[in-house]
Amino acid sequence: MDTAAIAQVLREARVLDAGGSLDVAPVSNHPARAAGHARTSYRVSTGGRPICHLTVGGDLHDLWERTRDFATACPTIACRPLFRHRNGGNEFVGVEYFEGDNLESLAAKGAITSAEAVACGERIVAALEETRQPSTAEAARREMDSTLDWIFASPLFGSLDRVVLNELILPFIRAGALEGPHATRWTNRDLIPRNVLRNDGEETRLIDCEFAARTHFFAEDWWRWHTHSGLGSDARDLPSLRKELPAAPWLEALFLLRQMALTCEISGAAQALADSHFVIDRLAALAAEARGERQPNVFFKPYASRNAEELAHLKTVYVALVQRQEETQRALLQAEAALDKVRNAGKAKSP
Repeated sequence: MDTAAIAQVLREARVLDAGGSLDVAPVSNHPARAAGHARTSYRVSTGGRPICHLTVGGDLHDLWERTRDFATACPTIACRPLFRHRNGGNEFVGVEYFEGDNLESLAAKGAITSAEAVACGERIVAALEETRQPSTAEAARREMDSTLDWIFASPLFGSLDRVVLNELILPFIRAGALEGPHATRWTNRDLIPRNVLRNDGEETRLIDCEFAARTHFFAEDWWRWHTHSGLGSDARDLPSLRKELPAAPWLEALFLLRQMALTCEISGAAQALADSHFVIDRLAALAAEARGERQPNVFFKPYASRNAEELAHLKTVYVALVQRQEETQRALLQAEAALDKVRNAGKAKSP
């Protein structure tokens, strides 16, 4: 989308004055989104002053509502939603632009230490914890059943997959979900270092609220920070979260399955299957652990016998592939922005 079209939308949304000029810079998105979930994002500024972080897509109703609700619940760590506007076949969501860099980038540049990165994560967790409320086993069961029904309905899984899920995986997940005590709190459901921003004043923000919700299963925050992190090994733990995690396999199994179904929904089954090798290995080991299995199993041995070093290597390869995809996406967005400037310059010279 070119700068002139974005300027017109911002004028219609009464965010930009009639005579105002814009500088629009593309922001990297998660790569390989399916057509129904395709989005582009931009940093929009005028006169060197940021106006907003702008997201453009076909249907952004859910993104708008989750961003708004999360900002209401966690105002000290959220970027404020500014406007939602429809123009033609696209919707536009503008959110406060926070002038900061994410923790992974800061660590890579040597701008923060591992201890400082963990401290930023802990400040985010402290704000999320302020939204905690007690709950009941029945409420936890309803949320769990809804989540598992959604996972089970994913086109990623065939009929034999559903037999394995029903017989070996889902029972120990459901049993674990009913153990107390029960509580809910808010999370963006993607608490990773790339989604935590820090500015020069050491203020922090948690971004990416596409899946934000109040949930019983907020332990996913620790799992995501620990698993989907580009920080060093000494910064992949948030002690305030870990101390509350139950020593049981059901939580990790739930989060792994949810990630598979989510990848399928957002990026398509092919992408989900490409990322599935580590997940399948780990689910098999968790199922064996939950059932107290110590004897060899013909079908599960190829998976469960993988040692920690092999699994760590698979994860390293996966993270490298994701980072390479993100670099490619950034390059494509920069090329698109350069082409837009050339087109706009040509229009300006036309009689």
